[in-house]
Amino acid sequence: MSRKLAREIAMNVLYQMAIHEDFASKSFENYISDNMTESDDLRYVHSVVNAFADNRETIDIAIGKYLKGWTFDRLAKLDVSILRLATTEILFIEEVSTAVAINEAVNLAKRFSDDETPGFVNGVLGEMVRHEEVTPHEH
Repeated sequence: MSRKLAREIAMNVLYQMAIHEDFASKSFENYISDNMTESDDLRYVHSVVNAFADNRETIDIAIGKYLKGWTFDRLAKLDVSILRLATTEILFIEEVSTAVAINEAVNLAKRFSDDETPGFVNGVLGEMVRHEEVTPHEH
């Protein structure tokens, strides 16, 4: 499995969390185990899901500051999940560079959302990185 597919699985888990309004990482252990085989990718997905579950409020506050006239309630849950995934990577996953996190979020938006979402995701994440106390990860 590639990191790209592992990132899609992480996005799906965050999406399921949003749909079920269940943000406990333990609730999604079976889904992760059933869809993951390679240990490096499994570690990555667990690190993202656990970092998000442990820091959801911080992550949502960071995103919310840059939604510019939008609220979480008005956004598609999938789009929120993409933003949450990238923000988790930017703030808490040192093995992923900031540039890669943003680029991959835009690519996920291109694949799974509407035509407006990639630009929106790029804008929100770009503003966040420019204005927050974010230390860019260099990899």
